[in-house]
Amino acid sequence: PSQIALSNMKLEIYDTWGSMIYSEEGDSLRGWDGKIKNSDAENGNYYYTFSGDTFYGKNITSKGVVVLIK
Repeated sequence: PSQIALSNMKLEIYDTWGSMIYSEEGDSLRGWDGKIKNSDAENGNYYYTFSGDTFYGKNITSKGVVVLIK
């Protein structure tokens, strides 16, 4: 497996109403499995935020919308 060369990563997923439904942080991330409290999430738009540190110590951030379709 290849390395993404990021550390201190943090991923958060929010529902349409702004409630955080998923969060994880660390040097490797598993990713959201499309569930909320062990139940399948509804189809729709979800908002994500991501941050991480590069090998050179620069912090990068990203945010946007994820559309869940089953």
